[in-house]
Amino acid sequence: MIVNISVDEEGNTKPNISTMVVNEVTNRDGHQSEEPKVYTQVGEGSEERASVRKENNEIIITVANKNTDTFDLALRKFITKVNDNAPSIDREPILNLASLGALNRSGTANYYHTKNALTVEKGDIVTYTIRVYNEGNSHGYATVIEDDIPDGLEFVEDNEINKQYKWKMINDKNQITEDINEAIKIWTPYLSKERGGESNLIKAFDEETMDVPDYKDIQVVFKVTEPKSKDRIVENKAQIVEARDYDNKSAKDIDSTPNVWIDGEDDQDTEKVRVKYFDLSLSKYATKTIVIRNGKEEVVNTGNGQEKEKIAKVDIKTSEIEDVVVKLEYLIKVTNEGEIPGYAKEITDYIPEGLKFIAEDNPLWKENNGKATTESLADTLLMPGESAEVAIKLTWINDENNMGLKTNIAEISKDSNEYNTPDIDSTPNNMNLDEDDTDDSQIMITTTTGQIVMYIVLTVTVLGILVVGIIVVKKVLVK
Repeated sequence: MIVNISVDEEGNTKPNISTMVVNEVTNRDGHQSEEPKVYTQVGEGSEERASVRKENNEIIITVANKNTDTFDLALRKFITKVNDNAPSIDREPILNLASLGALNRSGTANYYHTKNALTVEKGDIVTYTIRVYNEGNSHGYATVIEDDIPDGLEFVEDNEINKQYKWKMINDKNQITEDINEAIKIWTPYLSKERGGESNLIKAFDEETMDVPDYKDIQVVFKVTEPKSKDRIVENKAQIVEARDYDNKSAKDIDSTPNVWIDGEDDQDTEKVRVKYFDLSLSKYATKTIVIRNGKEEVVNTGNGQEKEKIAKVDIKTSEIEDVVVKLEYLIKVTNEGEIPGYAKEITDYIPEGLKFIAEDNPLWKENNGKATTESLADTLLMPGESAEVAIKLTWINDENNMGLKTNIAEISKDSNEYNTPDIDSTPNNMNLDEDDTDDSQIMITTTTGQIVMYIVLTVTVLGILVVGIIVVKKVLVK
């Protein structure tokens, strides 16, 4: 090392290093620097690799170690498989190269990877990858990693991947449990030094030799179950519970607190799935009125069958109440408004007072205690967006007091799908008109006496006579 001593105008000496060669620099990990480093023109107070100052007539030289300890492990979590298939859009994190500068200065990097909830189905087997990066310049181990067991996911104990990565179920007392009903999370020491020796060491980031930070991966497998959340989104969290340094001693992370979930810290991450929902709806329409007088059938199409229904109307003369036959035909339409295929295994029609069920008119239906049921759509698989229809015909009970509005209700009383997923917004067989698997249809039955027509004829006749009389009188007066 060459040190130049200069004297200022007041006679004070000022040391300066013009050239310094550092042959060996050893960091706390016990590793030497790669090659001797040469520093030139390093002046007093310099912020470079070396600095020099004078204290009590002694020259103090400080050499900054390139490998000054910065311990920083970061965790990323992403889905790699659903059943045996990779997601259509890769969810693996990619280093944001623009953050390399920040990584070099402060040990913090950014990664690109989609965090939109991945759509899955109940019963799917989802494989998650947990990746631990070393963003610091000190080697380390991710000794214990934790993953929670949220509502909507079930830890698969006998899965080979879960066995491989040594996951253990943990209860709410942070104790290992063999009872899956007690487990609220899982832990693994798979990346610890005890488990894998130095092969589990996650190496410090070296900007001169690395394009991306070193990392280690582990995986965990869950089965999708029925979530309780209304949005059906299931969030799974993972974090580093314990981290150790190169010597397998407890290490303090520069920007995170292990085993404490603090929003914004980089030793933790989440991944989300959205479970597909099942939803069958039912709509009912009065589509035809059929009136039979003296053996002659008169069919009127109501025009109903759209989203909005108008009330159909049947007029019956008082003179024909005892002999006329009035039949009302309804169309019942079941639509799959959900995301998974399913069946309307049974439909129930609640026969209103004043109407009756005739078996000969309804070969696909059975009647019992004022209700008619059909399984005619039981084997019709409805894909999302598809619909199927069935008709029912009810007959008016002849009675002069049996007039007015007749409200007929139908609902899906049994449904099914291969995932045993319940309907998202309806409960079959509860006759709740606020739910979309139930609907009603109305028909108005009224009487006419025929007197209105007679009055109209008489009025016209009288008016005609008056007009003729007025004309004759005028002619007489003119004469």
